[in-house]
Amino acid sequence: MFWRAGWQVGPRYLTALFPFLLPLVAVALAAWRADARKLGLAGGAIGIGVVVYAVSAATLPSWPDLYQDPLYEVAFRLLGDGAAAPSLGSALGLPRIVAIAPWLGLVIAVTAWAIARAGGLRALAISAGITAAGIGAFALVPHGGAEPERAYVQTVYPLVMQR
Repeated sequence: MFWRAGWQVGPRYLTALFPFLLPLVAVALAAWRADARKLGLAGGAIGIGVVVYAVSAATLPSWPDLYQDPLYEVAFRLLGDGAAAPSLGSALGLPRIVAIAPWLGLVIAVTAWAIARAGGLRALAISAGITAAGIGAFALVPHGGAEPERAYVQTVYPLVMQR
């Protein structure tokens, strides 16, 4: 039985499957190399994962269980409130939200470069649209309420800002 650890992001459930899935994924991507639409779809799925992991790593990677939509209720809200995890930039005195911008920019640039290299600019454009639509769709997940709000104000935000 895997340790659950709340909503903590990470591939712990998939790690055991990687040796069996990666060859299949590699074969599929190689077969799709000539079709920008298929590579764009795959790149969009990758982009969604990259956004979720990058934003959670930049804010708070262990989401409490009580949130139905932790991406929006925790990670994006923390960014909106100027709260980000400590970084080299914040240690140098930059505001935390400014300090994480170079790292987030690098993550986006490397992901975009990899998708464009594999499938071209058309695949990159398709994947960017799918990523935006997928991340936007998370906003449709019902969220909010008194308990999540109280937890954010009393626990989550202070936890991130005290580090």
